[in-house]
Amino acid sequence: MDTPEAKRQRVSHKVVLCFGDSNTYGASSEGDCPPPGRLPYEERWTSVLQAGLGSDYHVIPEGLNGRTTVVDDPFENPLFCGEGGQGMNGRRYLLPCLYSHRPIDLVVIGLGCNDLKTRFALGPNDIASGVMTLVSLVRESKAGPNDTAPKILVLSPPLCRETSVCLSWGFGGCENKSRDTIAAICDRCQADNVPCVALSAVVEVGTDGIHFNTEGSRKLGEHMVQRVKNLI
Repeated sequence: MDTPEAKRQRVSHKVVLCFGDSNTYGASSEGDCPPPGRLPYEERWTSVLQAGLGSDYHVIPEGLNGRTTVVDDPFENPLFCGEGGQGMNGRRYLLPCLYSHRPIDLVVIGLGCNDLKTRFALGPNDIASGVMTLVSLVRESKAGPNDTAPKILVLSPPLCRETSVCLSWGFGGCENKSRDTIAAICDRCQADNVPCVALSAVVEVGTDGIHFNTEGSRKLGEHMVQRVKNLI
């Protein structure tokens, strides 16, 4: 039987769950990766974060292309959108995800970008409210150490740029809307004492106007190292 000290050693690493969309998944902005268009493992920002944090931390990437904060999306990829688009709704999957990976020290929530799509007709404050709904779910959970709630860090959407590619995905008007949404999310987080990273101050999107290239992904991962260490 393990001693109490041995048991502590076995669970001593810090667990960081990155719950997000295609940018957490590692989608490439450049169209230069083979299907499904994902950056190589070592080039994704979550992998750069893991390398920078070292072996005392365990980073879990939970990114899904098209994932929203709280909205079902039956028009997204039929391979995984689920009945009525429920599979795209971050709120529906968050709690099962938390409890499948617990104990979690920190949850990084990186959603809101897909909520910008015109078909949802959501304003910046609506999207910020969706993000804060997810924050509340984490806070009310017992998915952290010793059945406490994990700590939380919010990543805003990137400052998007209209391109022919992202317009075909439904991101009309995304540049101004993303700018206002970043401000709305950061304001709500500040009011609720939730740490927040405005991605527009850290990294620029690549050619498709939504995602990051290898360099951008590296910059975000490196930036996140100290942000995570400051929290756990």
